[in-house]
Order: sequence, then C-alpha cells, then structure tokens
Amino acid sequence: IGQSIVSLDKRIEDAERNDDGRLDMELENALRDLLKQAKEVEVKEGPIEALSCHVIGLALRYLGCWAEAEREFRRLTVLKPDYIGGWLELTWCLSEQKKHEEEGWASGKAVELDPDSAAAWGNRTLALIHLRREDAAREAIEKALVLNPDDWKNRYIRNWSLCWSFT
Repeated sequence: IGQSIVSLDKRIEDAERNDDGRLDMELENALRDLLKQAKEVEVKEGPIEALSCHVIGLALRYLGCWAEAEREFRRLTVLKPDYIGGWLELTWCLSEQKKHEEEGWASGKAVELDPDSAAAWGNRTLALIHLRREDAAREAIEKALVLNPDDWKNRYIRNWSLCWSFT
C-alpha cells in the first residue's frame, strides 16, 4: 500500500503541475482500489491505527471526498497529535470545505509543531488569505520560500500574492 501511495502521489502532483484539474479514469480507479485495500487492513486499535487513518484519509482526499477525509485526519491528529502530516492534511480538507476558522487553527498547529516546514508555512499562508489577513499571509509565504525556495506550490502562491488586495 505504501508504494502505491508514493506512485499515486507522484502522478497526482504531475497532474497538478500541468494544471489538469481532474483525475483521469485510470488514476481515479487506482485511488479507489487503494482506498478499498486500506479499509480492508484498517486496524481499530494499536500502532497501525494511525497509519490506517492516514492512508484512508489520503485516498479520500485524492478522490475529493473532503468531509470523509477530514474525519480520518481528525482521528489521526487525536492518535498522533505531534505528527505534522495529520495537521497538514487536515488543513487542506478544511480549506476545501471553506471551514476557514478551523483551517486557520489547524495550520497554526502545523507551524507550531514544525516551524521549519515550508509546507506548514505554505498551508498557513492560504489559511491567512482565507481569513483576509493580508500582511500575515505575505510574511508566511516569504517564510515558506526562505525554508524551501524550490517548492513550486509556494512559488505559485508567492507569484499569485502579487495581485492580492483585500481592501
């Protein structure tokens, strides 16, 4: 399952870079198969439970099932509150559902857990944009790019930020 996630994640990122906007049928079917496999091995308690939440949550997020993915990532943050990955994914799900106050809280938690994470600062930037906190958003994206100047998503946000005006 882990190798499938890595392979699918790469294919999805390539589609995002190409601004495809949708998953092709082959990729969507592969994601549905991954979700089915993950649910079959889901463990309700024990050390694998958090991994199970993460895998199921990722498959649901990739498929655009935001509320279901949010549920899995919330569960993951309870099981592993110090795991930044759960907070990053939860932030994304909340953003897609326009739950911006909660998105701001979750993105702040990710930055608090790892202030050296460019991904956390990138997510924080988007949350701050949604909360209409322009100055803080600009500071956050600059921090993200200092941490990782090669992150194409954060460079995109930075370039897009040149057009911001919340007034």
